[in-house]
Amino acid sequence: DYSLNAVLALHRHSHKVGFLAAATPPNGFLTGRIDFIGRAGTIWNPVALRTQNFLPCRNTAAYPTFDPIGALRLGMMLKPKGRATVSFLIGCADSQKKATEWIKTYIEPAGCAELPTATGPTRYPMIGHGEIPPGTNLPYTEYENAGATLHVRTPFTPRPCDHTMSNSLGHVLCVTNRGLHTSASGNAQQNRLTTDWADLVTREMPAEAFYLYDEVSKAWFSPTYEPLRDPDAKHDVRFGLDGSAAFTMRKDWLETELTTHVPIDAPTGVYLLTMRNRSSESRRLRVAPYFQIALAHSPEMAGKLEIERDTSGVLIFKNPNNKFRSGPAFVVMSQAATAFTTERGAFFGEGRPFAHPIFVEQGKAAVGGGDVMACAAMVADLEIPANGETTIAVLLGQTDTIDQARACITKLNSVSQAQSSLVRT
Repeated sequence: DYSLNAVLALHRHSHKVGFLAAATPPNGFLTGRIDFIGRAGTIWNPVALRTQNFLPCRNTAAYPTFDPIGALRLGMMLKPKGRATVSFLIGCADSQKKATEWIKTYIEPAGCAELPTATGPTRYPMIGHGEIPPGTNLPYTEYENAGATLHVRTPFTPRPCDHTMSNSLGHVLCVTNRGLHTSASGNAQQNRLTTDWADLVTREMPAEAFYLYDEVSKAWFSPTYEPLRDPDAKHDVRFGLDGSAAFTMRKDWLETELTTHVPIDAPTGVYLLTMRNRSSESRRLRVAPYFQIALAHSPEMAGKLEIERDTSGVLIFKNPNNKFRSGPAFVVMSQAATAFTTERGAFFGEGRPFAHPIFVEQGKAAVGGGDVMACAAMVADLEIPANGETTIAVLLGQTDTIDQARACITKLNSVSQAQSSLVRT
């Protein structure tokens, strides 16, 4: 509504009216989240602030939008050593009439000469799909292997492409073309093994990730687009009808392949990470798998988890408060870990970005940090020979008893066993 300097949003079921208004007339607005943050984007670095590609302010009729937001762009002039103030009002009213009344009462929108309602050739001219980053492959996907494999050639699709793998034992592993996503056991709502960070939220922090760090060059890598969002790395993924997903990454001297699958006869997800050295000299890499553990609908609803690490290096998590399932969840890596942590704050470190956790950079957990949310993280330093490769296997699963967990680990916790499981699946 141009006369109110406001974006209004009607909730069709409750009939409530949400609004974002400014006292100063804006010179641009957006109503779609993907147009604001960008494809595979983040609220921390929205593309709209770089491109300034806002819609011109005008009156519009109500129209639907995916992932609705309200965003206003205002221009402010600051004189040397001067100051300026701008007032916003955000709220929820029972009707558009009440929203209008509040906006006029509390911020008195200025300079609001009425504009004619926008007209155009389409009914909904402002439903966007985000700007296409330079170099994005078009078309985004192609079928291979007589249709049994979907090759998603870019992380920069308008929406993430989801691929869910599961078995008759109830283990569920979800990934997208942007990376690992979430795992569950028995019930994907009541017993999430790892947190479900949906694309709809503004944090966009995957609950599962692999980090790679070159301590010599201080270079960071990841086999998936998340969590680094590295514009210099090339990523794609192949989703298979056989119940697998294979991510490939290429950057500098390193190529990686991360293959995930859910075995037919084991209550676990299997992660096989191969690192290939395309240079003529030996390289060392620090590898760190990371999982934020939920064992509930969400970590906030889990209560205090029981956590231990046994003598073989297996991390074990139990939630006695989960009436749906309370058996042991486990995380283990085929390579012997040099360090581990089960606290999220100790993994990331105080004030550290999600892309560069201190645990990976220093090879040891941070002291303090204040964030005691449960996680499973471990590191190992690997030597990758010149023009050679190294592979590790990681398991994340849950059973009813500790003996069943150990049997599952014994069956799959080596690279050769994990590879055989992938072939069988």
